[in-house]
Amino acid sequence: KDLPNNRFGTLSELYWDDAYLNAQVGATVRGTYTVRITDPILFIQNWVPAAYLRPGVVFDFTDDYNDAAMQLFAEVVGCLAQALSLYSNDPARGNRITRIQQDTVGFARSLSEVVERAYQWRSGRGLEIVSATIVALEYDLSTRELLKTVQRADALRGARGNSNLQQAVAAGLQAAGEN
Repeated sequence: KDLPNNRFGTLSELYWDDAYLNAQVGATVRGTYTVRITDPILFIQNWVPAAYLRPGVVFDFTDDYNDAAMQLFAEVVGCLAQALSLYSNDPARGNRITRIQQDTVGFARSLSEVVERAYQWRSGRGLEIVSATIVALEYDLSTRELLKTVQRADALRGARGNSNLQQAVAAGLQAAGEN
């Protein structure tokens, strides 16, 4: 059974090392994830509190007073920085955190892997994260400035960079000839 639309978000910046930018970056993050109950017996035995194991009582993940569901939420938020780091430093993804909003499956794998390592959701609770969507990734000021610098450097690489350099040299020579 899938339990969709579990929201997560951070109130302050998370920080992680980014291999492509070769620096520590920070951002606030908001999104949603879907949890799948992969082993209902394990889930009930190891995670659902006894108070919910009575007739007529519903274990509701969205209930603000459900401490077990709130613990799962806290564990996801606690793993976000590690998941962002795992995602952005994976050479298969080209080490670009800027791709994360387009790669919801890849980020879900990273988040699920980190949550499993830290809290054994799949192996100990019969749960796993099967999808995750980043709705907003808002970089802190220093990361935004660093991204601008890197984007400019990227724009100057290769044929585009050679063209820009040739235009700059030609403009410089023309200006020097006019003086």
